Amino acid sequence: MPKRNIARRLNHAALSRVFGNILSNALKYSDGDLNISLSEEGEITVSNAASGLDELQVEKLFNRFYTVEAARNSTGLGLTIAKTLIEQMKGEISARYSDKKLSIYIRFPGDAPGKIEVPYGK
Repeated sequence: MPKRNIARRLNHAALSRVFGNILSNALKYSDGDLNISLSEEGEITVSNAASGLDELQVEKLFNRFYTVEAARNSTGLGLTIAKTLIEQMKGEISARYSDKKLSIYIRFPGDAPGKIEVPYGK
């Protein structure tokens, strides 16, 4: 965690939905671990081991209706909704897959418009 507070003006309801969708996916598809970190620049990283994925699947994670495993009863909308909400708050979301580990990165500019201030840190 950063030594200083990281603050962004964001929509609380939208941010809650974003984290809910991302964490739900991590719980469904991870190999049992979860790491959430916040950088000094305010970038949020959610990572977990995901040995069942490959780079081609990760490229499609934010596509509407894409699901890694249809048998898991998923609509394939969770990460698409998260991406849409983040972009509405002038943020960015991306995913990388390396060494059987999935990392999702969320960034909001320091002057992102929104409804409330969400302080991080300490």
